[in-house]
Amino acid sequence: MIPVVFSSDHNFIMPTYVAIASMLAHSSRRCEIYLLVADDVTDDDKDMLRELTARHDSLIEFVSVGDIFDNTFCVRGITKATYFRLLIPWIIPDRDRVVYLDGDIVVTGDIAELYDYPVEGDKLICGIRTPGFSTNKKIRKEITDNGLDFREYINAGILIFNSRLLREENFKPVFLSHIDKQYSFQDQDILNITCKGRIGYLPLKFNYTGIVRPEIRARFLEMGLTTPEQLDEAARTPVIIHYAGAKPWRDFTSRWDDWTSQYKKTPFYNQQLIDDISSKVLFPAFSLKKIVKSLIKRY
Repeated sequence: MIPVVFSSDHNFIMPTYVAIASMLAHSSRRCEIYLLVADDVTDDDKDMLRELTARHDSLIEFVSVGDIFDNTFCVRGITKATYFRLLIPWIIPDRDRVVYLDGDIVVTGDIAELYDYPVEGDKLICGIRTPGFSTNKKIRKEITDNGLDFREYINAGILIFNSRLLREENFKPVFLSHIDKQYSFQDQDILNITCKGRIGYLPLKFNYTGIVRPEIRARFLEMGLTTPEQLDEAARTPVIIHYAGAKPWRDFTSRWDDWTSQYKKTPFYNQQLIDDISSKVLFPAFSLKKIVKSLIKRY
């Protein structure tokens, strides 16, 4: 079985359900899912996920992380649940390799392809270098200020943990020694800082965020962060689509249909959500309130 970890609080259960459902629908092998949960995740939340995994002959275990991250720095609405992944090698102590996935994704390929991806022996984690963190000047400065090379900085939304090596080298206190720091990208910065020089890089198809603007594509290629072949493969046949910016349950995004097609199959499906987002596309410059104000001024 493939061990896959997600983390969530109650407010993020819906997208996490969509992510898990999409993964199970495309997986060629049984999955052993660990959901790292905050205290507000309800019994109803858990029952829905148990029913989902049972339908796919897979397992799910809910792991309470406790209060260790209660006072950690949170920003941009990202809660303490984001830090939970730092404990994965010790929460699942009998696995040498573990896949971690964020909940703001949809899986469109076989997760076994990611789990089986070859990892060099001395690498502690593997992830994907994504364009936003390499082309945005402000973010690049923050990365540089943390003593990192922005060309080597990975997105922590999709990861392979070399759990055996992290345990052998006692990285738990190393990770936890940074949780009181006010890093802009929280646990993602912690992983990049503490694992510097020992990070493996995965093909973009495992964390595709939708590179649609030609200037971003050109910049990404210019810096040697990927190849035209990898970019084309990721756009054509992504294994995982990651909505790292705008969320498809709130706004119209690149690859929106990939997420909504899976969302419609879940117990959370609400046509009003689809209609509300669609209306933003039809009237991108106006809310109903703005239209009314415009009419009042005119007449």
